[in-house]
Amino acid sequence: MNWRLRKDERLSTGLMFLFITVMNVLAVYKYQDVMMNTHRWFRWKFFKVYELSGFDPINYAVTSAWEPGYDVYRHPLLSFLMYPFYWVNKGLMELTGYNCSQWVLLPVVVFSATLSYVLLRRILTDILRLASWDATLLSVLTWGYAYMMLCSVVPDHFIFSLPCLLLALYAFHSSLFTHRSPLFIFLFILTAGVTLTNGVKVWLCSLFSVRTWKMQLLFLMAAALLLGVSHWQYKQLVEPVQQVRKAEQKRVEEKRSKKPGYKPKKYVSRNGKPLANLPFIQWTDVTTPRDTTLVENFFGESLQFHQSYFVQDIWKKRPVFVQYDWWLNYVIELFMVVLIVAGAWLNRHSRFLWLCLSWLAVDVGLHLILGFTINEVYIMSPHWLFLLTICMAGLYQRVPVKVLRPLFLSLAVWLYLYNGYQLVGYLLTPVSR
Repeated sequence: MNWRLRKDERLSTGLMFLFITVMNVLAVYKYQDVMMNTHRWFRWKFFKVYELSGFDPINYAVTSAWEPGYDVYRHPLLSFLMYPFYWVNKGLMELTGYNCSQWVLLPVVVFSATLSYVLLRRILTDILRLASWDATLLSVLTWGYAYMMLCSVVPDHFIFSLPCLLLALYAFHSSLFTHRSPLFIFLFILTAGVTLTNGVKVWLCSLFSVRTWKMQLLFLMAAALLLGVSHWQYKQLVEPVQQVRKAEQKRVEEKRSKKPGYKPKKYVSRNGKPLANLPFIQWTDVTTPRDTTLVENFFGESLQFHQSYFVQDIWKKRPVFVQYDWWLNYVIELFMVVLIVAGAWLNRHSRFLWLCLSWLAVDVGLHLILGFTINEVYIMSPHWLFLLTICMAGLYQRVPVKVLRPLFLSLAVWLYLYNGYQLVGYLLTPVSR
């Protein structure tokens, strides 16, 4: 596998790098006045004002004052991956007196997003055998999707999962991992370490390529290792801190309750009813309507931002479901779904496509069937949006290029103008404190 940029990749990759960098600078600029404050209320204050949909600024907090700030069972290694950047930021804070975590993580986010673009483009050229121009067009189109564009300016775990997933797909069709089990296991540990459920997708790659019992045993051992690391983190690092914070919170509440006119805050949950109140199972949701979710959130918000409650968080003001102000958005959404389904059907004999569909089935099963984070499923969409592009690429099997090129170009222009205009406008708006 050649890691150098090819001649036909350089121009589009350079332009995508520039676009992503500018968007990231705007995102940093929006919050830097609040973020660069290093006093002890930083975490509370920044979490209060930071709002880019349901994405969390946890990585900013972790690189400001290191701790396993994530759910360690869902993100077993993410805290440790952020540890070097914490030390870089700590050194900069001592030198400048400002919290520089946004600027420390900016190049990491830009690199991850740009690498993801290159990997997707190579999947389209090397595996699906698209011409260079068509691969570029579809890859650029992908970053016009609302939440591919948005996740590329947020240092949440999604942008770090993205290149891992795309590398696993690309490796499936190359000799890089097929006959080298340890490297495949390393990719599993890295991918699952960032987001545990994505490790299932790397395991599916192994089932489609290397189906030996030794490989499956290695996967089981790696999964057991990650679960062991997660449990150790919780017992040694997370639980003691939680106990201290709960005691402090209880003390503060008791003090406030003694004041005249005190009214306790009412917590309003946006989660539906779970299957059962058990560990992991409590994250499920059986009551949120699936049909509306598909239209407004799974395909809708993921591909085109809604105009109302723009990138607001459901845990603050945004309702679970928001309707588009224009009927045109629904027409374009339906048209894109038709393209996705038609492309998958035309390429239905491809083994690689069935691997991609198995990945999509994991996300559908997790979010739409079990209902995990279904109330804000669009923030999970970077885990599958590139799969929709791969499905649409199947149209090149039968449909003439002279029809598809102007079609995809028109879609790309619409998405960048519609999504980009709203996102840039939001990033240029000062923060209301």
